[in-house]
Amino acid sequence: MSRLETNLTPWGEQKENALQGGCNAQQWAIKAVFWLVLVLLPGNGFPAQDPQLVRHPKSLHSSAPVFAQATNATNLSAATSITSPAITVTAGDFVYVECVFPAGTGTLTVTSSPSNTWNLLSQSGAAIGDMQPSYALNVAGGSTTFTCTSASSAANQQMIVLDYHQGFLTTLDTQTSQLGSAFGTNVVTVPFTTTAKGLIIVCAHDDSFSATWSGGLIGAATGTVRQTILTGACEDTIPNASQGPISGALTLSSSANYIVHAKAFK
Repeated sequence: MSRLETNLTPWGEQKENALQGGCNAQQWAIKAVFWLVLVLLPGNGFPAQDPQLVRHPKSLHSSAPVFAQATNATNLSAATSITSPAITVTAGDFVYVECVFPAGTGTLTVTSSPSNTWNLLSQSGAAIGDMQPSYALNVAGGSTTFTCTSASSAANQQMIVLDYHQGFLTTLDTQTSQLGSAFGTNVVTVPFTTTAKGLIIVCAHDDSFSATWSGGLIGAATGTVRQTILTGACEDTIPNASQGPISGALTLSSSANYIVHAKAFK
């Protein structure tokens, strides 16, 4: 047999070797994918991935809202608008603004700098004044001022700004409003039912100019007063279940005429 013949592998044997090599390569590829999946699964002896690095859209909005900060402003001189001190908000926050103006000044609107989209809620009003609540979702981040503007000039303008880390809040659930004032120290909204598991805000305005405010019951929970002004206050609670009919209440240190409303978000 020639030297050439001894170095040649029969064709059938070459084909069989090639097929075996292809199968081996395919098996190794399957094993590599299996081990990669195993490594990425938590609880298999490998470090879990940092949840801050892997975030699913749903998880960004799975938590309850959290109160961040509040501010207020008062202007005793006649004007058509009032602006809050600047606060630094986190991008994506929920902001609630309560404008309190003398009666008869017309519709009150809210703007902010930087600009956000504001939702006007039902106004409460009486001879002692008008309360106009508004809110914005997913606000722009950074140093921000808020402005309440009326249709006509008036003195004794006031405002409250409440800032929350938004959590799962997406919309208003229900609201109450009050036309005409009541009198006393137990400042109570009309009953309402809410499916909200996110946030209930109760705000009130009085005509005493001297009484002080403290938290009352919102359903079965004691509200937390977040901010007071010369003639008013706002409190909140973060419920964990739907409830109703319930009322929201604040307490005055001495009897006065008042208006009050509740706004529930979910």
